[in-house]
Amino acid sequence: EDAIAGGEVKQRVQRCLQALPEALRAPVVLYDIEGLSYGEIAEVLQIAEGTVKSRIHRARHALREQLAELAREVGAAQ
Repeated sequence: EDAIAGGEVKQRVQRCLQALPEALRAPVVLYDIEGLSYGEIAEVLQIAEGTVKSRIHRARHALREQLAELAREVGAAQ
């Protein structure tokens, strides 16, 4: 049951990531999943480092809003 629930959570997180605009998705994936630094991301995406930081912040905010319902569901199931 936990494995099934974990798989469902993973799928929903992936769907939420895919729903982000590419301009927000790419920096957050490169930073949080791939482990690149802000400078490396700026170089890869050819944007300013400050833009990388703001896009990661906006992406995380959007994900937090999208996943708030999921967090409540998981908390209620436990």
